[in-house]
Amino acid sequence: MNLRRSGSGIAVLARIGFRNLARNRRRSGLTVAGVAFAVLLVGLSAALQDGGYAMQRQISTDLLTGHLQISHPQWPAEMNVDQLITGASVVSGRMSGLPGVRSVTSRVQVSALFSVGERSGAGLLLGLDIVRESAHTGLLRRLQDGRLPEAPGEIIVGAGLARHLRVVPGDEIVILGADPQGGVVALGLQLTGIIASGIAELDRTLAIMPLHALSDALSLDDAVHVIVIRTDTPLAAIPMADRVRLAAGPDLLVRTWQDVLPEIEQSIALDRLSGYVFFGLVLFLVAFSVANTFVMVVFERTREIGMLRSLGMRAWQIIGLFQMEAIALWLVGIVVGVLVTVPLMLWLRDDGLYLGAALEATLTQMYMPSRMYAEISPRSLYVAPLVLLFATQLAALLPSLRVRRILPADAMRHQA
Repeated sequence: MNLRRSGSGIAVLARIGFRNLARNRRRSGLTVAGVAFAVLLVGLSAALQDGGYAMQRQISTDLLTGHLQISHPQWPAEMNVDQLITGASVVSGRMSGLPGVRSVTSRVQVSALFSVGERSGAGLLLGLDIVRESAHTGLLRRLQDGRLPEAPGEIIVGAGLARHLRVVPGDEIVILGADPQGGVVALGLQLTGIIASGIAELDRTLAIMPLHALSDALSLDDAVHVIVIRTDTPLAAIPMADRVRLAAGPDLLVRTWQDVLPEIEQSIALDRLSGYVFFGLVLFLVAFSVANTFVMVVFERTREIGMLRSLGMRAWQIIGLFQMEAIALWLVGIVVGVLVTVPLMLWLRDDGLYLGAALEATLTQMYMPSRMYAEISPRSLYVAPLVLLFATQLAALLPSLRVRRILPADAMRHQA
């Protein structure tokens, strides 16, 4: 039997391979179901995992840091009060004109001593544009008590600092700090609110007051310590960093949220690794099932293989036939899996998976959504089908290599 002379070649093998799926429909159905289930499980898990990573990045950057930060080159390491961005309004104007920039805000930051009566504590005094930042900065939405500061003589502090100073909204706090000229600045401010970020270190040290009030007290004029930029998403800010650096000039430092919060990507990388271990286990089990299927196929068709060999069909052609059957199983399984998985992905992306009433209260206290959303990405769509293609081909190849050792005379006497 010569496939070349019959003028069909690989096309004939493919047609026979697809037709052979019906020879044992129960076994073929179970194998196809295994491939489809692997596509469903790996695809949905990866999509939910990516959605969780997107939520983690968004919540972490929305809290305070933003997506991009511009500062004096030495500011991140030293944070001295005299390491300023001069001409901040000009720099902010250039940033606002860049495509993809949603907001640009300025900040002033100074180490200070907070005192109430005989109690005192060191902390960080942050000057923010309260009106503009409240629309984007999650920290300002985490008021535990009171309201945001509005007038120049008002301030809010973290819950830990408030407990240490034993203050409540309406009390007066005396603040001592240093200005860029080396002088001492003393302020008496009224506490209007208490914030609870959920981060103990931040709540023990942070205080926030209006930007213009702190700038006037430090005599900064048109100078700030940090300019914060927000884009559409945290990941969208990464390719924008080079354009921001070009617009900011060589005398200023531009950092992405990955530079400011490196622990976020480190935790995501560790979790993604554990996810790959889980995906690999699922795909291995499916490949093992396919291998078991073809072990049985080769055993049951030993007489048929002997007959084909006696008719002149070469061993590699019979092995190719089994490979085509594996491709047929893979293709049918992938089609079934995709038809089930993609609608579920779209539903999880738009509506999300409700985590239940028991978790809703806890998540609300942590300022997290009560629904888990999926994010459709190439990883969730293509990884499982491509890995399964390789795995099923390898799983079919290893048992079918036995064909090379089957002698036609012995095979014709074989009883399956």
